[in-house]
Amino acid sequence: MTVSYNQSVATSRPWTFLALIFRWRGSVWKAIWIQYSVWLGLYFLVSAIYRFILQDYQRQIFVQLVDYTGARLSYVPLDWMLGFFIAGVLRRFWYLYDIIGFIDK
Repeated sequence: MTVSYNQSVATSRPWTFLALIFRWRGSVWKAIWIQYSVWLGLYFLVSAIYRFILQDYQRQIFVQLVDYTGARLSYVPLDWMLGFFIAGVLRRFWYLYDIIGFIDK
């Protein structure tokens, strides 16, 4: 079924785009809003703890921890990890392709 959003777009106001994104059927937002909300909440929690609760020496330790983990991220190349992901996706696609019933056979 095709859903038309022409009327909403034609009567555009500054907030129409945001309303349209959240009203969009089959939207990516509907698929990820819970994970995004949790991630955003945790981000703001860590940010608030860093800014308002930690003392100066604790902030230095936190910055050292961030630098340490940031330096260690380069040990596992992103291309290598992406290769494993793509291999898994292709394996799943190929499995689905194999189980499709063909009329010829």
